[in-house]
Amino acid sequence: MDLTEATRRVFMHHLRLIVACVVVGVLAGVTSSLTRPHEYTSSVRVMLDPQGSGTPEAVTAAADTARALITSPGIAAHALAQANADRDPTALVEGRIALEPIGGSGIVRLDVRDGDPAVAAATANALADELVEGWVAADGGAVDDVANVLRIRIDQLDADITALDEQIARRVVELSGESDPAIKRRLRVTRDALIAERDGMVQERLVLRSEVGRALVDAANRFVPRIVDPAVPAVEADPRDMMPSAALGALLGFLVGAGAAAIIETFRPTLVGDDAIAEALGAAILGNLSVDGDASWHVGERLPFQIGIAARRVKAETVELVSVGLPADGPTFRTLADGLQRGGSGRDPSRSNGDLVVHPFDRDELGMNAESDTSRAMVAVLPSVIKRAELRGIVDLQNLTAWPLVGVITFRSKNDHVWDAFMKERGGRMMAGPRRAPDDAPTARPT
Repeated sequence: MDLTEATRRVFMHHLRLIVACVVVGVLAGVTSSLTRPHEYTSSVRVMLDPQGSGTPEAVTAAADTARALITSPGIAAHALAQANADRDPTALVEGRIALEPIGGSGIVRLDVRDGDPAVAAATANALADELVEGWVAADGGAVDDVANVLRIRIDQLDADITALDEQIARRVVELSGESDPAIKRRLRVTRDALIAERDGMVQERLVLRSEVGRALVDAANRFVPRIVDPAVPAVEADPRDMMPSAALGALLGFLVGAGAAAIIETFRPTLVGDDAIAEALGAAILGNLSVDGDASWHVGERLPFQIGIAARRVKAETVELVSVGLPADGPTFRTLADGLQRGGSGRDPSRSNGDLVVHPFDRDELGMNAESDTSRAMVAVLPSVIKRAELRGIVDLQNLTAWPLVGVITFRSKNDHVWDAFMKERGGRMMAGPRRAPDDAPTARPT
């Protein structure tokens, strides 16, 4: 079985099941959306950079950084604690926080969704505070670190300079009290070296203090993020998301329906097309009919002719038409039998099948004819798509009466026509099914 036949079996023969599952899925999605508790969204706006200070790429990068900060579980947990909100931080960061940049203004909008509008507003403001604090720490942290290192070095220099001052003072005292010229010369050299070293440290301290001043000035000139519009509790609840829920329900319903149809086809397979039916019954296809609910059959010329050939092959004088699944709104079975016996409605009687009798099978007459009449044959009239199990009645009747099954006539239901029109409209090739007869082939067309 190729993919085309499998698709036809699943989606055409079980179309009602699939449609029913889709409808149920849509109703379930809409019902779920309507019964879901109301939720409220509060928004707070935070300016992270000066207005118009960055390119679109820089704005996007800033928004991504801010989003990474507020979706950190630790920051979310701290914000919930500040807002006195008993909520799960993981659930908050995974689906209830949204952050988007507002154009190139350097402002981002932080949205928080919750079932309580007051909790949503408090959480949004707490997250905004955490965002500002984290942004300042990330942007100014390097300056603070450098300033702290410089201050530590300055403090060390101050201590060293003080120690040198003490040593220089001792050398001066020793020099004033010494009378030996050689010792005085040595003390002067040591004093001068200490003074030179101290002068170098003083110069280095001046440079470091200058660098600290520049770092502090740079930090003071940096832009400090701030909240420009705090969040307030929402007055109205968020609109229901019925369309996405309905679409998801329709998709799930379609998958369930298609899966159920595939399972049904696995255990109760459907025969699709003339070839499959002919192989299952071991009989030739004599022709096709088209059933659209019309009041009468109009058979062509070659279908009665082929029935006559099949009957003469087994020397049968009567052909019993045995039907399975004949549509209730179609022409009567008697009308079909009469048309096949005459050779077609309105045809020349001389072109009929002579003495051959085409008789619609009546199970009530089976007891009178089955044993005594051996000149009968069977022609099955079946839909082009049929369950294999439904052929059991034909096989049982054949075994019971010993009438040979000389051929099969298939008819196409309304669903077949709808399916073919659907495939033609989309440019798909015709699905595998009953063979189309040429213009002069034995087809029966309704008026």
